[in-house]
Amino acid sequence: MIHFSGLFLCISLPLIVTLIGFVTLSLNPRKNATVRILMALAVACSLYYLCETQSNYKYASVQALVWAQQAVIFIAPMTLAFINCFLYRLYYEQAQPWYHYLWFVIPIVLCTSTLLLQYLIGADELIRYQSLTDELRHPPYELHAQPLFRAYHLFSYVLYKLTLAIYAIWEFTFLFMALRRSGFSLHAYRNFLFHRGTLPPIHILSICIGALLITVGIKVGVGRYFLLDHDWACIVISLLEAFLVWHIVLTSSCTEYSECTFKQFVGLEPKEDLTQIEASERAEKEEEAAEIAATSRVGEPTYIELPETTKHQIATNLHMLMDEKQIFLQSGLKVEDVARQIGTNRYYLSRYINDTYHINFNDYLNQQRIEFAKSYMLEHTDVMLDEIAVACGFISAQAFGRKFKEIVGVPPRTWMSKKNY
Repeated sequence: MIHFSGLFLCISLPLIVTLIGFVTLSLNPRKNATVRILMALAVACSLYYLCETQSNYKYASVQALVWAQQAVIFIAPMTLAFINCFLYRLYYEQAQPWYHYLWFVIPIVLCTSTLLLQYLIGADELIRYQSLTDELRHPPYELHAQPLFRAYHLFSYVLYKLTLAIYAIWEFTFLFMALRRSGFSLHAYRNFLFHRGTLPPIHILSICIGALLITVGIKVGVGRYFLLDHDWACIVISLLEAFLVWHIVLTSSCTEYSECTFKQFVGLEPKEDLTQIEASERAEKEEEAAEIAATSRVGEPTYIELPETTKHQIATNLHMLMDEKQIFLQSGLKVEDVARQIGTNRYYLSRYINDTYHINFNDYLNQQRIEFAKSYMLEHTDVMLDEIAVACGFISAQAFGRKFKEIVGVPPRTWMSKKNY
């Protein structure tokens, strides 16, 4: 027989891990909308696991059990509503207020009705009703025949479980459709686990959330008596829930990245410093814009129209380097390198690209790489994203995924899945 303190610790592990996750998210300096919704979800889950611990604790008092079950009636649907909002924000990267508010209507109505019935019945009668229910393992007939208790049973049991079922079915449907449309495959997930590839954080989060919903569904579906009669069943499910919650915490630190490796996911390998990369790209664009607006020699006017012969020379040599030699596939290519091979200076090359394509050199280079990546991905459907990134001249899968989404509008795997339909 397991000592009750050990049992209490085990069934409290999901609560402890969720609180650790909330603290971790709170320390995240880049709190975008996704992280903020995930923080709200962590708060809701913490309240749910706190009440669930009392509900599944064998030595909990009847008063604590009644309080916990009253709280769970409201918190569980609210938690599922937060999960729906989080998944929508995660996949579509935008907020739809009407969509989010709609999911909270039923939990609020359910909670209000149940609280009103609890007030009319009274705390002492509720405790007696719960004690008899636990003893008989079904609602007592003498009390269930009364209208108030019958209505309470309807709201706190029938409508409550129906709401959970509807919300859970929609979330599984949403997860399946979203994973399919975003290019998820078991092959890519297997390569991610065995350190041979990268995976979008949304895929990892979706799998963990789906598995977490299944474990919670087992607790709700089999009832509290099965878990109380079998201590090890409660412990195993609690450990599994804690494991999944911890994975969600780890993945939440990677939501800003298009792709991550397994080592980056578990924190064994540093991720890209997006702040430093964005600052570097911004500095390069500002420097290039200053060169275009300024002069290459002292005393010349602010804007110099390039001679036609110079334009023709740059156009011809640039076409040869980009279309024939595909020089853009070289990683770390600079405007000075291309200008040197063309036979001009960086100022003239930047001015020509800006006047002709209305973008700077770096954006032009990335557009060439992304167009090549599209053809490469259609020809090599089984190649991992990090291999595609290296083949197209990017320094990492994260940098490739970020630029691909910036130019095309969708992540690489989503684009591939649409092309395969």
